[in-house]
Amino acid sequence: MKKPVQYRLEYFGLRLLEGLVRLLPEGLLEPLGTRLARLFFYRFGYRRKASMENLAIAFPEKSESEREAMAFASTRHFVMIALDYLKMGGWSSGKLLERTELSNPERDRPFLEGRDGDPVIFITGHFGSWEVAAARVAASFSGVSNAVLKRQRNPLVDAHIVRMRRRWRLEPMYADGAVRKGIRALRAGEWIGLVNDQDGGRRGIFVPFFGKMASTMVGGAALHLKTGAPLVFMAALRMGTLRYRIVLERVTVPPLQGDTAERMRIVTAAFTEVLERWVRQYPEQYLWMHRRWRTPYRPGDTSGG
Repeated sequence: MKKPVQYRLEYFGLRLLEGLVRLLPEGLLEPLGTRLARLFFYRFGYRRKASMENLAIAFPEKSESEREAMAFASTRHFVMIALDYLKMGGWSSGKLLERTELSNPERDRPFLEGRDGDPVIFITGHFGSWEVAAARVAASFSGVSNAVLKRQRNPLVDAHIVRMRRRWRLEPMYADGAVRKGIRALRAGEWIGLVNDQDGGRRGIFVPFFGKMASTMVGGAALHLKTGAPLVFMAALRMGTLRYRIVLERVTVPPLQGDTAERMRIVTAAFTEVLERWVRQYPEQYLWMHRRWRTPYRPGDTSGG
């Protein structure tokens, strides 16, 4: 199949699915999500093995049946946030604000308002709904909001995702060259949101995550060290059908020392520790199916490349 034709079919398939989900009454989303999750997890076994392996690392004290229940709950959660996102894509900013609440409004409001034009690095993982978290923060922020994202293979799908994000006043910042572009944006008083828990391969920084060394991408640490902008952990916890609670927490970075690689490790470890603490509270809202410990750790490893 020629790619232009394939791209159009994929794009129209996405728009059809989006249209159908938006037509569904809200009360049907939960039962639909449960059925789809059972199909993916039990019938097709989508990433089931990876989820079970990861949960055995993170929760060795749990039984096999307990970890399987957690893996299914995680699968269902990510089916639900996908359905929610398709449903919410047509909402106004006002409706988004109505359906999302701040966990601590008095503490969180200064971050959202961008007080005195100060830049902020909002950093998260594959936890809760990172799309809703970024959209909610952007809807409240008076300045320019940037979201680091991976360019989609299909240019029609990519353009549509960009349009959806711009609806929430989120400007795309593609991952290629994101550190360089991010430094300029932060120095201009803008904020950046990025997901920072992917396996970084040999070019990543190895830090502890659930007691095992995990290669971690260094974008957030690099931006923090280059600009001094504060790191704020953000997450949107799913609390029910199309309902989210936004949590924001300043990442406390210990005193920096050593060479650049060691400083990057300290900053990355500080963020990862915050993420782990939240995942322990809501393990069903973490994406256990992605291969977090894919790159094996060798004693003495700090960073690659």
